[in-house]
Amino acid sequence: VSKDAIIVEIKDMDFSPNILNIKKGDRVIFVNASGGYSWPASDPHPTHTNYGEESGLFDPELPMKDGQAWSFTFHKVGSWKYHDHLGPNKRGVINVSP
Repeated sequence: VSKDAIIVEIKDMDFSPNILNIKKGDRVIFVNASGGYSWPASDPHPTHTNYGEESGLFDPELPMKDGQAWSFTFHKVGSWKYHDHLGPNKRGVINVSP
């Protein structure tokens, strides 16, 4: 992982950080450090349809094992709420500016 990478750790009870401010075109790497399975995805639960585009959904479409990482590049400006599909009370927001 490069020093410029934007990391969100998926912990047992939350995302860290759970509010992230980034620029359009930034890539966020979600690292599962929960000790179990996790599945970060765009709201709403369970359809994950608030952030979708031709290059893909903000949804890895499969659970991530502990220690696994998944990255997503944000190309749309806005405030994007997300959750853990396997534990929807775990929530976060990614604010994307131009």
